[in-house]
Amino acid sequence: LKKNKIINISKSEYDSALKYKIAPKKKMCIIENGIDFKKFKNSSKFRIETRKKFNIDDDEVVIGVVGRISEQKDPITSIRAFNIVKNKYNKLKLLMVGSGELEKNVVEYAKKNNIEKDVIITGWVDCVESYIPAFDIAILPSKWEGFGLVIIEYMACDKPIVASDIGGISNIIEDKINGFLIKSGDYKELSEKISMLIDNKNICQEIVEKNKEYRKKFDIKGVVRKHCNLLEGRNV
Repeated sequence: LKKNKIINISKSEYDSALKYKIAPKKKMCIIENGIDFKKFKNSSKFRIETRKKFNIDDDEVVIGVVGRISEQKDPITSIRAFNIVKNKYNKLKLLMVGSGELEKNVVEYAKKNNIEKDVIITGWVDCVESYIPAFDIAILPSKWEGFGLVIIEYMACDKPIVASDIGGISNIIEDKINGFLIKSGDYKELSEKISMLIDNKNICQEIVEKNKEYRKKFDIKGVVRKHCNLLEGRNV
């Protein structure tokens, strides 16, 4: 099958393709992923409904993560970081939106450390836009990501973000500007960044305000337009 162009969803993926000689530079381009922001217009309503569903009090701080509970998303780093932070703050919950093969490991760790009442695992869901609004701080400590689409969904819901400095995430988050980056697997650093955001509402708001403008480039309409331009032989 002859291919005229190979689309990479992030600069990281593009650089990797060049490094491993997947194709010559002239055959490749970058069109980043996007989301439909209209899906997130009822965030205030969803925040109330989801927190009520899981009996989360208004004054409780929710650390949230969306993704398959699998090796890639590194849920063990999430819960180990939460365990440290939980020892510093009383009104705290970890909301894990998803399920996966490491769910049993997460539950066992929570029970062993007596934090099972503060760890909520939703199971598989079809509408993450109903759950992210319940977060106060959003995290994504993945081991690898081609893009990290949920980061944009976090932005759409006005959440301060802490994520791994890997792959496509590093192309979306500029450390200390529109979020915080950590070394993959470093649960202590993750706990430190979470604690810092809990203690500094001004920094949280600065991140949110920065992303209100930045996230516009990931609107699905613009992404579709770039694909159309490519198919019609125009620059993307």
